[in-house]
Amino acid sequence: MDIDRRDWLSSFSREPKCITVRSLRTTRTMDCEWGAVSPSSLECCTLSPTARSAARHSRRLRGLLPHPQPEAPLAVKVPTRNASSTSLCAGGASRAPHSPEVQEFVAKRTMTPLQEVANALSMIVPGAWVLWSWQMGGYVLTWCSCLLLSSSLAHVPFSVFYHLRVALSGAGVWPLACTIDNTPRRLDQTGIHLVGAVAAYALSGGSVAYSLAVAAFNAFAIRLQWQKQVEPLRNQRNVGISVVLYVTPMIWRRDWANIAKALTWGLPGAYCFAKYPLGGYSHAIFHVLTGGVLQALVASTQLFVAPADGHTAASWWLPLEEAAGVVVTPSPWWARGWWASG
Repeated sequence: MDIDRRDWLSSFSREPKCITVRSLRTTRTMDCEWGAVSPSSLECCTLSPTARSAARHSRRLRGLLPHPQPEAPLAVKVPTRNASSTSLCAGGASRAPHSPEVQEFVAKRTMTPLQEVANALSMIVPGAWVLWSWQMGGYVLTWCSCLLLSSSLAHVPFSVFYHLRVALSGAGVWPLACTIDNTPRRLDQTGIHLVGAVAAYALSGGSVAYSLAVAAFNAFAIRLQWQKQVEPLRNQRNVGISVVLYVTPMIWRRDWANIAKALTWGLPGAYCFAKYPLGGYSHAIFHVLTGGVLQALVASTQLFVAPADGHTAASWWLPLEEAAGVVVTPSPWWARGWWASG
């Protein structure tokens, strides 16, 4: 009896059906009806019920029927996915697909929940650093100093919320579809640009023309942040430009001492941010080192003295005058410390 198994199956539907394996920790080979897929794949192809029935009948006749090699595989090849990027950026119907460059960016910056908690807690350090220095009598806060420090402190809750949100997602408590394409991250980076606009005003001594130019760029960068297609490398570049823009007035004023202090802390922080030498904890170290940068920036704003009549409605837009050879004396209350104030 010359019967070909391909003829036996020709009258049945052989359209493959793919099912997704939900567990990302599957390490064993997952057997399919017509072969197997590797453990790195997250999908397993099976045949339709009709084709599986035909396959069972064909196996019963295996001793009688010839078994020529099929001309084409009965199951389609399923592309494998990177487990880390899939778990972090499982796109949805409303989310634009990420490019390979973005997927690679996500894979390199994948962190554990504990590391994300460290990121959140380390965001408290810069503001606490400056407040501690202020309280210990290192300097007083002028009008521009208050603006710069207040804007930095206002950004902290958004950054803390984002990192805690990612930590809860990694722990399986509050799932997040994508760690770089979400509202908390956009709010965090929006806050960074708002701080940059305020810092440009404070470090330029209240120069309205320069502040408006810097604010226009930051507004454009914020608009890009909220586009449907996320571009992390472009967003990082815009943040870097914002930093250069608000530091430029310090160079123009030749405030070399505070520039040197900022670079002393900023360059190691930038290295940790870009290269991740200590793995996922590098980002938390970056946050800590920005405390020294913020302290140098706040110290630079103390070189401006407010007009004698203060910022009135007629003079608020005038840049503050930079004082030469001014020795800043802390107030007695802060010099004594809050614990001694009663």
